[in-house]
Amino acid sequence: MVVFLLLGLCLVGVESAWGIPLSVETVPSGSSVYLSGTRVGVTPFRTNVLPGTYTLVLQKSGYKSWATEVTVPAQVWVRLLPTNSHFRFVKAFKTGRQPKDILFSPDDRYLYISLLDAPKIQVYDRYTSEIRDIFIPEERRPYRGIVEGVFTPDGREYWFTQMHTDGRIFVLDTRTFVIKTNFASHGNWTKVGEFTPDGQYYYVSHWLSHDVTYFSVSNYAYLGRVKTRGKSPRGVGFSEDGRYLYVVFYESGHIAKYDRENNHREVVFLFNGGGSNGRFRPDYQRRIAFINNLRKNHFVVYDLEEDAIVKRVSTWIHPNNLKLSPQRRYIYISTRGPDNPRGYLLRSPRNGRIQVFDSYENYRLVEEFEVGNQPIGIAITSDHSLVAICNFMDDTVEVYTNESLRE
Repeated sequence: MVVFLLLGLCLVGVESAWGIPLSVETVPSGSSVYLSGTRVGVTPFRTNVLPGTYTLVLQKSGYKSWATEVTVPAQVWVRLLPTNSHFRFVKAFKTGRQPKDILFSPDDRYLYISLLDAPKIQVYDRYTSEIRDIFIPEERRPYRGIVEGVFTPDGREYWFTQMHTDGRIFVLDTRTFVIKTNFASHGNWTKVGEFTPDGQYYYVSHWLSHDVTYFSVSNYAYLGRVKTRGKSPRGVGFSEDGRYLYVVFYESGHIAKYDRENNHREVVFLFNGGGSNGRFRPDYQRRIAFINNLRKNHFVVYDLEEDAIVKRVSTWIHPNNLKLSPQRRYIYISTRGPDNPRGYLLRSPRNGRIQVFDSYENYRLVEEFEVGNQPIGIAITSDHSLVAICNFMDDTVEVYTNESLRE
């Protein structure tokens, strides 16, 4: 269960002799509502109060209490987390259409949000709660389709992709929040991009042209193409020394390895039992990597030295994304839930879940809680104190504190 809050959305109405409206809802319902120390009812709760700011506290047996300051008029919607949860809800906020991915800036202040159904990205300031809209150039706006981005190792630039038959890569200056340049990705339906460990090169996958292109970071120059045998490449990654490129494939279910020092010669082409591979997340210290498989409802542990799958760990339905905690101990999975019978681009009949596995304890599931409809992006601060989730069909981001998971 989750706490979900939308503040600052004023209810329709005007101040009257009866006061100003305040609405409070919780999931589950039946939470006691305390307003500035006085119990005033249970959720769902609606009342009119005098103008001002109030301390709002919500309490329900078996769930963590939750408190905030509200200035009326206000509409509060809260999903309560169980008392044994490692996490505590902080807030949620509305985004543009179809948030696809989110990522904290290197200094953890900003949350970058990719929007699939909007010609822009958004940058949320944790300190001020301001949301900044950053539109792509006018000539690219009809195509929309912003997928996701990644920061250069020095944090000065944020590169993000646009999924289109004529794919595009945009480079944002993180100090000025200005898109300084954009250029062709040289691929069809551009997807996931990553920088090499030394930060000198950028590789990006293409869903429909079944290839990976690469660029020089210093001058944004196109350098070449890796034509793959697999279908619909998605996640990309590298060996710790940067020599090898790894690519995982969504449609064909393969895992491939290419030698960058030998003209990107394919040295591994491993079939992962079908399904739909998503992301490649390495743990160099233990010489392993983690790959989520959306259709098989599991993630795999991949041995980087033996180039072999050594374990499969079951998840809930449709694990859409995978992120590692800063020290690589915990594996965060966003599970999208069942598809809508009329198509996966419609709302799921059930909300999604976040699952957290402990890779030090035989991949034990240590936490699972419901979030919004079709969660995809996961963002984690560098100190593991905050976790954010974006809900693709709700157009929201939810933020949580990590209270007790230690690495």
